[in-house]
Amino acid sequence: MTKAKAKGTNLFKLLETDPDLEAEGVWCAYPGTQSRFKVRSLEGSDAEKYRQKLIQERVEEIREGGESQRVALTDIAQSVLSDVLVADWDGVLGDDDEPLPFSIENCRLLLARVRPVRSWLERQCASTETYLLRKDVVGSGN
Repeated sequence: MTKAKAKGTNLFKLLETDPDLEAEGVWCAYPGTQSRFKVRSLEGSDAEKYRQKLIQERVEEIREGGESQRVALTDIAQSVLSDVLVADWDGVLGDDDEPLPFSIENCRLLLARVRPVRSWLERQCASTETYLLRKDVVGSGN
């Protein structure tokens, strides 16, 4: 007697992420613009170790609570993005409408001044869909 084939989906295979993409980064286009960002995954990079190091450096501010805590945690999140998770960019223009070269300092400036970009980058880095081996399954669950 043959065993009936199980019904369902092997999510382990279908939603497998590529560790190389997570570590090296993936190019993602910012919606509605010609700007692209190469982003690393929160899971496949040294982001968590770096975040913990920054937290230890500012633990007193964080413990104070209130505005000091909020500022410290925002600074830490921005530093993790600019120093570890954003690997490069293309099509980003400066205040003078000239190409803004990628650097950690320029990235910090952009993240501090343009909150929607910071929020979008955080989502890209955290989303496993960004780093899937099979791109054909992204968004197919609707």
